[in-house]
Amino acid sequence: MDATATLENTNGAPPVQLGTIDTLTFGTEDDPCSLFGLGFIATLDNATPLTATGFPSGDVTPNRLSPNINVTFTGINNVCNMHLTGSQIDGDYTNSTGILRVNPGTPVARTLHIDAVSGCLGLFQVGDTWGFQADFKVDPVQTISHES
Repeated sequence: MDATATLENTNGAPPVQLGTIDTLTFGTEDDPCSLFGLGFIATLDNATPLTATGFPSGDVTPNRLSPNINVTFTGINNVCNMHLTGSQIDGDYTNSTGILRVNPGTPVARTLHIDAVSGCLGLFQVGDTWGFQADFKVDPVQTISHES
């Protein structure tokens, strides 16, 4: 996984934009992600704002990636390609560990929808909903705080 982000030094009452996830890629040609045995490279198509949706509770701040999430799954050897869209994915950030969790709930919220698919052996269809979970290590670790 490879990602870059731009974080802002900001203040104010939530919701407040913390920064932007500029690029995000899961998998490579040599080490692809795997879904049902099919190899993929998943790429965030556009920079996506990261917004604090509440004040920190102890060490953890709730957040959201939104709006207009667009992800392209490119199949190794083009066996299966698809595009997913969504309006938001919730998560949280923990100051002490520097971990940004995406979609940490159980069950996983299915907030992305397939809007284009080619190949894929009939496993995926336009309109199918998707969810994923991920933990990202933020380096250097950032601190989100609220002073009253």
